[in-house]
Amino acid sequence: MSALAPSLIGNVIKGYGDIRLKKNYNNLQIVMHFAGPSDELDFKNTSKTATTMINGTINALEVAKTNKAKFVFASSMAATFVENNYGAYKLAMEHYIQDTYDNYLILRIPRVYGGGRKKGLMRKIRDNLVPKHDMQKLVQFIDIHDFIEETINCLSLKNEIYTYKNYRVHTIDEIKKKYSL
Repeated sequence: MSALAPSLIGNVIKGYGDIRLKKNYNNLQIVMHFAGPSDELDFKNTSKTATTMINGTINALEVAKTNKAKFVFASSMAATFVENNYGAYKLAMEHYIQDTYDNYLILRIPRVYGGGRKKGLMRKIRDNLVPKHDMQKLVQFIDIHDFIEETINCLSLKNEIYTYKNYRVHTIDEIKKKYSL
């Protein structure tokens, strides 16, 4: 969200704080919920992962409902092939949003990479945690600039699940070189 916020027009509240705690905001037209763990290192705290993704989403949706605002939920491609709790929580929250609100946009976000990203594979590359034999593995992702452009362009959609289109496929070694890591 921090990379997306400068591209948004209007009054943007960049930080909610701990999304698991209820807060009130007034006069909002759109609530974009991008908070939550998105990195396997974050997932180790299973209780925090669960409460952030479930309670946090419910809290953010309540802010949208109170304001009669559009709700934009940052889901994940992991919701399409549930392999772990992360994907299960994302899919459950997608269903919850669809069943309880009538002004939403669900973003099925793939891996997003760019030079300034600090989570997931980007963190592993920076910290030299990728085993040498994995450097030739192919990874499907979207570049941060394409992600921002696609997200801005789809914000007018209503009651849809949006799947990103501008994928790239590179080896981990190519990603490391591309983003000068």
